[in-house]
Amino acid sequence: MKLLYVSTHQIHNLTPLFRELSTKKKIEFKAIYWQRLSSSFLDPEFNKEINFGVDQFSGYNYKCLFDKEKKKYDLSFFF
Repeated sequence: MKLLYVSTHQIHNLTPLFRELSTKKKIEFKAIYWQRLSSSFLDPEFNKEINFGVDQFSGYNYKCLFDKEKKKYDLSFFF
């Protein structure tokens, strides 16, 4: 089975799930992200810098459509 996850950016609490899915022989898993946020980024909704302290890219297959690392969470491409 092939499983594709598509999101605007990486989400720290899903990383363990993605790593686990990648170990399953019956599942071909890949995540696709619109943008790549740096490990410390500015979240304008909270008006503060966020760092979850988690490596969000190791252990599973992923692709960032715009691979340049961003320091600010940005949803302007929707509007």
